[in-house]
Amino acid sequence: MVGMKRQFGRIGVLLGGDSAEREISLKSGHAVISALESIGQEVAPLGETEKIKPALADWEVDCAFIALHGRFGEDGEVQNLLEEKGIPYTGSGIAASRRAMDKEVSRRFFREASLPVPECLVLNADEEMPEPPPFGFPAVVKPVGEGSSIGLNIVSSPEKYRRAFREARKHGDRIILERYIPGRELTVGILDGKPLPVVEIVPRKRFLILKRNIPRGCLTSGYRRLFRTGSPGLYRRLHCGRTGNWAAMVIHGWT
Repeated sequence: MVGMKRQFGRIGVLLGGDSAEREISLKSGHAVISALESIGQEVAPLGETEKIKPALADWEVDCAFIALHGRFGEDGEVQNLLEEKGIPYTGSGIAASRRAMDKEVSRRFFREASLPVPECLVLNADEEMPEPPPFGFPAVVKPVGEGSSIGLNIVSSPEKYRRAFREARKHGDRIILERYIPGRELTVGILDGKPLPVVEIVPRKRFLILKRNIPRGCLTSGYRRLFRTGSPGLYRRLHCGRTGNWAAMVIHGWT
């Protein structure tokens, strides 16, 4: 334990923040703090009660564990601030965070890697909503720059489509309209450049809805581990560094 303390020093944990995912970030952050303290690490939390940007100027830590979710925490902004202060941090760097968080930009990398992506149309939030949806119903409507399922809706009628478009406008200046593809959601952690076991997320409803937090009982059996494999090739294309997360869909009827 003494060696680990010397290696990492005082560990700052960024949690909470001001994004739409603040509540789940607080849960993640508290779990990280508990885990670090249980092995004797010195921890300095930031973001639960104070504004992170102004407080960073006086934050004295040796490294930072980013437990922020959504905007500011995953889009390259906090990564940029930490690099300006010379503080090493967990996760991907500035450019990779920006690319991965922006659904329009990340799609370009997916296509360059010869991965199939659903047909989509990207609109500015102040543009007129095309009616009917360009790819028919059911359709997916979501903001370009939010995390999780914030502002996301799968709609199957004109009335729900119009309502979803209005909601997506509240979460950014660009909106994606996308053909709905049914499938299974898989996620793979990347640690030290190597894929961890693949996990399937199994929501009880049509998709995982994140409002203030993840509802109890939303997953039928928690996370379902599937098999030990992965595809870090695309991850390297995004320049995501040596740790992070890779998500994909297994499409019904595809082989």
